[in-house]
Amino acid sequence: MNMTTIEQLRQKIGNRIAAEMRRKAVRTEQISGVDASVVEEYLAGRREISFDELRPICQAIGLDMMLLLSPNYQPPRVIYRSVGRAFRRQMAEIETTMALVAEWLPKPQRPWAKRPPEDITDANELISYANNAVEALKTNHYDIPALFEAHRLPVLAIQMNEDAFDACLLHIGDRFLVVLNQCKPQVRQAFSLLHEFAHFLFDADRDLPVDVDLFASDFYQDTIRQEVRHEYLANKFAQLWLVPWETAEELAKVWNKPELFEVSRHLFQHPISPDVLAHAVYDVLRQRPGRVPTFTAIRDRLRELRDRLPAADSLDAFLQRQKHALTRLLLEHQDDFSPERWMQITRAWQLDITTS
Repeated sequence: MNMTTIEQLRQKIGNRIAAEMRRKAVRTEQISGVDASVVEEYLAGRREISFDELRPICQAIGLDMMLLLSPNYQPPRVIYRSVGRAFRRQMAEIETTMALVAEWLPKPQRPWAKRPPEDITDANELISYANNAVEALKTNHYDIPALFEAHRLPVLAIQMNEDAFDACLLHIGDRFLVVLNQCKPQVRQAFSLLHEFAHFLFDADRDLPVDVDLFASDFYQDTIRQEVRHEYLANKFAQLWLVPWETAEELAKVWNKPELFEVSRHLFQHPISPDVLAHAVYDVLRQRPGRVPTFTAIRDRLRELRDRLPAADSLDAFLQRQKHALTRLLLEHQDDFSPERWMQITRAWQLDITTS
């Protein structure tokens, strides 16, 4: 028997609610204001739609009810499961407002890059794929602002809690937005922007978690766990952008020798943390025959270079340009929103329209 239009709508709404609950790790018993049996009936597509019942369900999972019911509903392609409740609320607001304005965001120009086959988990092979992508992009784009601006990938820098995530890549349809936590140190912001660009490059057609458990030990293995493989690849892309392989090879020759300080004097072109530098040197040394020094030994030695590393380039001007561009874009469409929706957008994106 064919399903009626009403039955199809109920099933569609139930599927959307279930997907959002999985994406945000919300359990039925965490939804207050409506009985668990009612939630289960919605999930099964058997419940007659009631705004009074949908409203608390949507509030619990951080989903705008009107977007849930929209025929053009497209969920963001990012998964966050075990992050804190306050972060989930903040991200839900950003996601909701991005869905409202997505069609006006610039359509980014995604560069081509050869993505490693899914069955490749060898660390050296993954590093090779990341390095090839970096070298191809650096031919035309030297710094981070040029990389993002050339590919029309917008960045929204906002103030988040210190313990919140560094950055994430939101993806709705063919529109993208990098959300960056500007409370982090500048060298961390730079690394995070490159990390998210790598996801844009390699992972734009898949759902990705922002809370994957990537352990320090994952960086010292010959074989990378499948579940952290995409994060490992993104980290190596960022690392190789900041510390080219040739630079790491130069340092690897002298990392534990007195001439380290003289050799390192001319190598650094980008602001970088000693830990990222140590990972780069470790990657070189682990490919050589013989006993590999521990990462900790390399890191502690290279931390002595701290005063010789370049000062952090200010990303503020680039991030300010990005925020002004987003503000201008939204102001062009302000009349399309109710005052309440407009306030919701400017609050979530932390935009000061008086300075645009």
